[in-house]
Formats: sequence, C-alpha cells, structure tokens
Amino acid sequence: MYGHDKDSFTEITGGQARHYDRLTANLAFLADLLDDSDKVEIGFRTFDNANPLDNIDDLSGELNRLLDPIQQLHDAGVTVSNFEGEYNNWGGVVSERDLSGLDMELADAKTDKDGPCQLIFNKNIILPDGEVNACACRDVDATLSLGHLDDDSLADVLSPTDNTAYDELITRQNEGDFPAVCETCDYYQSVREPDPMHRSQYTLGEFYEKYDPVADDYEPPK
Repeated sequence: MYGHDKDSFTEITGGQARHYDRLTANLAFLADLLDDSDKVEIGFRTFDNANPLDNIDDLSGELNRLLDPIQQLHDAGVTVSNFEGEYNNWGGVVSERDLSGLDMELADAKTDKDGPCQLIFNKNIILPDGEVNACACRDVDATLSLGHLDDDSLADVLSPTDNTAYDELITRQNEGDFPAVCETCDYYQSVREPDPMHRSQYTLGEFYEKYDPVADDYEPPK
C-alpha cells in the first residue's frame, strides 16, 4: 500500500480518488472481518519523514479515514510495517525517473543470488484469465508463466514432474541463471537463506522436504 492519505496515495501511485476510496473501504471491511486466528500482514510505503503511525491518536479527518482501519487491524493482531521514503523497484519495472519529484528513494536491487527463490514455490498466482504465474510478488507482467488452467489442472501446472516449464525455471535459478525480472528483483528470498520466521537455513532438497511444494516423487536439481 502506497501513501498515508489521499494526497500521498494519488501522488505516489498515479491513481485517482476513486481508487483511494476503494482502498479505504476494503481496509475497513477487512478490519471488521478478521479475527484473532487470521494471519495477515500489511505494509505501506510513504514519503520520507512522514511518520504517520507515530501519532496516530492525534490524526483526524482524511488521515483517520485510512489509518483508523489500519489501527483496528493492528489491534486485531495484523502485522503493520511502515517503509518510509522507500519504493520497491517491482522487478525492475520502477526506476529512479518514476520517483522524480517524490520524497522517496528506490530500494536497492539485490544482485547476489544463491539458489532458487522461495517465492516461486510459495507465492504462485492464478491470473483472471486462468494463466498460472510462478511469482505473485514482483513479476507484474507475468513473464514467469507456468501454464494455463484451460490446458492443465492446477496440480499438474504446479508439479515440476509434469510441467517442463516449472522444472526448467527451478533448474535455471538453481544454476544461477535468473530470468530478467528475477535478476533485477529486490525482494529475492533464497531457499538457502535463513527463514525469516524460523531463522534456519535450507538446501534446495531440505526446502522441498520442509514445505513440500510439489509432487512427492520429484527430485530437485542438485
């Protein structure tokens, strides 16, 4: 989520007031819907030194319209993270030129990559037309397509044993050959890096064993 009020939202995203209205309505709906058992995280990025969460009780009017439901979500156990002055590069789609005139800096792209990214195992996405893409996080143009539900079942699309495209993507990343969108991505998370929740490290094989993201009979590349 970008911006901390209507003005910052429209300036950063280039969206319109109706998009902001939909955002605040959806946040309010989500705040009413969640209970303590739901696991949700919300992060937002806004101008440097905006500090919208520092004095949330003192805010009013348009700010409260956005931050009130965020405060409700936080009270319900939702993790809320604020990244002030930082804008993600969205897999290389966003450049410094896009941030011209904004009090924000482009997040540094990670260039050192070791092993497949966790997100191609646990952040897949089904697009509205039925296309299945490997990454729901930063591949905004769906360049990592794994197949289409008009042609195969979801289980087959997400099985490297049955899907050559998926197997080739895993093998490429394991060998250090990353597609362009992955190479420029600043949200890469290696299967060999410490898990953010459990602080443990995995080889690719151990990652498969722990998360079981694909068919049991699949042998991951060494």
